[in-house]
Amino acid sequence: MLKKLYNNNLFCEYEKVFDEWIKEIIIDIVPEKEIRNLNVYLPYRPVIKEGSTIHIRPIFDHQSKEEINLR
Repeated sequence: MLKKLYNNNLFCEYEKVFDEWIKEIIIDIVPEKEIRNLNVYLPYRPVIKEGSTIHIRPIFDHQSKEEINLR
């Protein structure tokens, strides 16, 4: 996914979405000391939509059966 974003020069634009969400307190950065705790994170992927006011945005899979643990 990251390689595709870099190759299409979209990584910076995608990163700006997350930076804005952090600024607006929609999401938080997980503190380093909490990364190893038992946590469940929502999987997500970028969606690119040509001709839209929002060109790229993340889509979260809230129904995913997959749990992402960073242990």
